Amino acid sequence: FFNFPKLEILDLSRNLLEGDLPGLAISNTNDTATKLQYLSLHSNNITGPIPQGLSKLKALKHLDLSVNKMAGSINEELGELRGLEYLYLGNNNFSPGKFPDWIRNLTHLEELSLKNNNLNGEIPDWIGELAGLKLLDVGKNFLNGTLPDSMGGLTKLWILMLNSNNLRGGIPSSFSQLKDLETMLIDGNSFEGNTAPICQNRGMDRITHFVSDCASNSSTYSTAVSGSIGGWADPVLAEIECECCTLCCFDDDIFCNDDEWIAHHEGAWQSGYERVYWNFEENGIISEVTDAYDTLAQAWGLP
Repeated sequence: FFNFPKLEILDLSRNLLEGDLPGLAISNTNDTATKLQYLSLHSNNITGPIPQGLSKLKALKHLDLSVNKMAGSINEELGELRGLEYLYLGNNNFSPGKFPDWIRNLTHLEELSLKNNNLNGEIPDWIGELAGLKLLDVGKNFLNGTLPDSMGGLTKLWILMLNSNNLRGGIPSSFSQLKDLETMLIDGNSFEGNTAPICQNRGMDRITHFVSDCASNSSTYSTAVSGSIGGWADPVLAEIECECCTLCCFDDDIFCNDDEWIAHHEGAWQSGYERVYWNFEENGIISEVTDAYDTLAQAWGLP
């Protein structure tokens, strides 16, 4: 299946593929045994574990297995793919486990998505070593503990999604260094204090999407869950103060910010499979390229 030594791009995303992925049967173990750089299988119905032998794809830069039904553990063999720049494994049925330590080896990563992968434990301190990250998505897991100060070293981040976990504590002061953030989701956790490290250094340059549990109600209000029609509940205080959030949720409000926030992460053919933008459907397009539309329009012949 993968034994095509001249193949550089294999994109089978958004199909109806099923079953397990075959293992690799590359007889030549030389680093140049395959030229495959781009492997995208997202949005199918693929089951089973991550196949053995993927580490033989030494030229691989883009690996996307997200939005499938894959199971088992997240194969640590992927840590041998030192040239990876994009790794998407989110929205699968992997077994519960800690944040994979082998990701520390992938120092060229620009985008990492482990959304909805049954991760537990704490976000490791070494995450700050992945200084090239532009997207980090670990939302909808069971991560706990506090945010490591080292995350402030991820100064190239454009998108940070930590929503729907069990994280707690305050926002580290080091987050004041994250000046390029355009999307930050921290709702559905137990953060406290305020978001001053993020908001105060932005000035008029507001974050496009910033969601936290900052909703409050200073007076009593009627609620349908009070046990009786017209019942009254105690005032609700904001879990965290945020002066630059674009959406404030009440704590434990499962209907607030219930969008999937799954980026369309196809690499456009016209841009050589380099990132031009992230398309979050109803939440719009995020792009670090100021003339992203012009770039695509020219390539596609649009007005």
